[in-house]
Amino acid sequence: MVVKKIGRKKIMFSLLIVTIVTISVFLFFKMAPQPPVAEIKNAGDVLSKAGKDNAAAYSKKLYREAKIYYDSAMANWRRENEKFILFRDYNSAVMYARLSSDKANEAAENSRKSISYLRIKIKERIDSLNNLVTKNHNLFTSYPLTLELRNRISNGKLILEEAVVAFNRGEYLLADRKISDSEYLLTQAYENSIEILKEYFRSYSTWQKWIDRTIKESKRNHDLSIIIDKV
Repeated sequence: MVVKKIGRKKIMFSLLIVTIVTISVFLFFKMAPQPPVAEIKNAGDVLSKAGKDNAAAYSKKLYREAKIYYDSAMANWRRENEKFILFRDYNSAVMYARLSSDKANEAAENSRKSISYLRIKIKERIDSLNNLVTKNHNLFTSYPLTLELRNRISNGKLILEEAVVAFNRGEYLLADRKISDSEYLLTQAYENSIEILKEYFRSYSTWQKWIDRTIKESKRNHDLSIIIDKV
């Protein structure tokens, strides 16, 4: 009977120790700060989505801020993990992760709006420049433009074609830059050509007087005259 009582005491003591250890471990991990796994994973997912929405190109500032906040969250997490588990504080990591998510969402939205706006505006500018090319062609096909102006028009048309290719590929920033270059060349060439043409015909009234005088003198003297139409 004594042996049985001692055996029961040992079992009860062992169970008590196991219970105390279990409760202690449970309380230890219960009291330990929880790592910001969910917040940082969400920030990474949102940042990745913003990247797919081309935020790095069309919303640079916001996307860069989102990445900086994400890096800060990761750095803070690593720094806290080096401390004893009960002394860790992940509040800053959580804050940076949430700021990163907010900025990344804002960058993605801004990027989509920028792309939509550029798509419309670039299409309008392409149509406008194509009309200018047609106008140049109709006005100056047989007009003796200088070599410099003809080169400008040719280069402007070539860059415009490159802009259209970039636009069709969805490379709107590249298309926008090329359209600006083409617009500069074609617009300047057109305006310069118009000025030269105006200058050319500024003496039209004088020419007309010469024609009238020549015809009168030819009639009076019964002579033949040759009049050249400069146009």
